[in-house]
Amino acid sequence: MKSDHAIILFDGVCHLCTSTVQWIIKRDPHGYFTFTSLQSAIGRTLVEAHGLQPDALDTFVLIEGSRCFTRSDAALRVAQHLSGKRSQGVKFTTH
Repeated sequence: MKSDHAIILFDGVCHLCTSTVQWIIKRDPHGYFTFTSLQSAIGRTLVEAHGLQPDALDTFVLIEGSRCFTRSDAALRVAQHLSGKRSQGVKFTTH
């Protein structure tokens, strides 16, 4: 993975998760994020490589370089890279 990109792993059978991915794509003008489902072979491999159990996850995962984030930690880091008014407020609260 390039150092100027991050990977979001999401539940591919969850309609809310898929909608969230579409929302992120619209607010990621520089294409910082790439996406794969937790159920995919690549997703499972990435999750296992970071010490997580792929079958036990019920959230999305963010991988930035060698670091892995889940739940609210992942959400806040994602928001820091997005454009738009809603994500600007998050930028101020997470620094």
